[in-house]
Amino acid sequence: MTKFCKACLAKHDEETHAATNRVHEWFRDRVTKHLHDVADESRMEHLIDSTPSQGDELPATQSNAA
Repeated sequence: MTKFCKACLAKHDEETHAATNRVHEWFRDRVTKHLHDVADESRMEHLIDSTPSQGDELPATQSNAA
């Protein structure tokens, strides 16, 4: 029996429908993983950019040695 599929906007049988849904789920998972990876890289770059490099001087501290 063929039905209209909301995922691919075509008429097809249940087996094709199930396969289409699996492909859509796989694609969504891959895109979501990629977006999370990009966000993680962006956060890491921000952390690296905000840490002092070797040439930067540390702030002077006052000592109360008597």
